[in-house]
Amino acid sequence: MKTGNLRRLFGYTFRYKWSFFISVLGFISFAFADIAAVEWIRRIIALINSEEQQFGTILAVSLILLLLVEV
Repeated sequence: MKTGNLRRLFGYTFRYKWSFFISVLGFISFAFADIAAVEWIRRIIALINSEEQQFGTILAVSLILLLLVEV
């Protein structure tokens, strides 16, 4: 992509700079949340496969709390 085209596109967004800035922050936070969700699911699967009873209780309580927060 030519730098002139990029400068022209950013020129269009300058008028709406705060909306553009907030949307970029939203995309970045969505990317972090997506990565965190994958890591969280990986840990839950590891806890389910674990043979320790203490983790089973923690898993059940955390899933109930998650359900309450979602509602």
